Amino acid sequence: MKKQPESADRLVFLNGRILLARHATLSVMDRGFLYGDGLFETLLVLAGEPVLWAAHWQRLATSLAAFKLAIPYGPMDLLAVARDLVRENGCKTAILRMDVSRGPGPRGYSPKGATTPTVLLQVFPETPARLGRLRAWRLALATCRLPVAEWSARHKSTSRATYVMARAEADAAGADDALLTDAREELLECTSANLFWLWGRRLCTPAVGEGPVLAGIARSVLLQLAAERGLAVEEVQAPVAALREAEGVFLTLSTRGVVEVSHLDGQPLRRSPWVPLLHAGLWERFRAEVRRQKRDWPATPADRPGR
Repeated sequence: MKKQPESADRLVFLNGRILLARHATLSVMDRGFLYGDGLFETLLVLAGEPVLWAAHWQRLATSLAAFKLAIPYGPMDLLAVARDLVRENGCKTAILRMDVSRGPGPRGYSPKGATTPTVLLQVFPETPARLGRLRAWRLALATCRLPVAEWSARHKSTSRATYVMARAEADAAGADDALLTDAREELLECTSANLFWLWGRRLCTPAVGEGPVLAGIARSVLLQLAAERGLAVEEVQAPVAALREAEGVFLTLSTRGVVEVSHLDGQPLRRSPWVPLLHAGLWERFRAEVRRQKRDWPATPADRPGR
C-alpha cells in the first residue's frame, strides 16, 4: 500500500498549477486572508471520485454569483483536477476542500481592483473504515448565536468567526461539535452539520431559505431517502427542548454521512433505530453516485488544468 504523503509533501492545485503544499503561497494582500472574502466546499472522496460533485459545484456556482465572484474554471475542469490530486497523492478515500477567494487587491473593504481570484484545491487522505462507520457525537449548546437574517450564513463563506468560537466552546466542554441557535433561541444547525430529530415516523429539521441554515448537500439526499423510507419530513422552527424530548437526534454532513447525537450538554439523548438505517442508506447513495459519475463523466487526463 502506498504511503500517504506528509502534510507539506501533499500536492495541491493553486491558481492553475499543481505543486507541493510547501511551495504553495498566497499574497499577503489576498482578500480571503484579510477579510474572509471567499467561499469553500468540502467533499467526500470515495474510490478516487468526489462524491456528489454536481451538487457541490452548483452550490458553489450559486454562491459565486451571490458574491459577484468569477473564476476561470468550469465544473469539469476542477473535477479533472480533483481526480488528479487524489490519484497523485496516493489515496482513493479522502476529504477534498476547494477554496475560492477574490484574490489580492488594494487595502480596504471595497472589492474594486481585486480582479484575479485565488483558487485552491487540497485533498486530505482518510481511511474507508474511519469514514464509513456510524459515529456518535456529543454536542454542546453554543452561547454565541446566529442572526436570524444573516444571509451570508446560507453560503459556505470563509467568514466563519461565529462558527470558530462556537466550536472553541464545544472543544472546551469536551464535545464533538457545537449546536447553534438564533436570537430567538430556536434550533439551527451545528458548525459542520445539519440537524435532524425524530418523533416516531416524523422527521424534523430546521428550515433553510430565509434563515441562516446552510442547505447541506448530504441533507438534501437524506431528505429524499427519508421520504422514500416512509418518514414524514417537516421543516420546523423549534426550541432546544425539542431535542431532549425527541426519540432520536442525528446530523448530516458530506464528509461523514449520518452522525448520531448521543449527548447534549452532557445529558444523554434517546437513540432511534432509524438512525443506523438512514446512515446505511445514505452511504449506499454515496457509492451509487460514485458509480454513476465514473460512468457518465469518465476521466479525461489530457484536458485537466495544471499539467
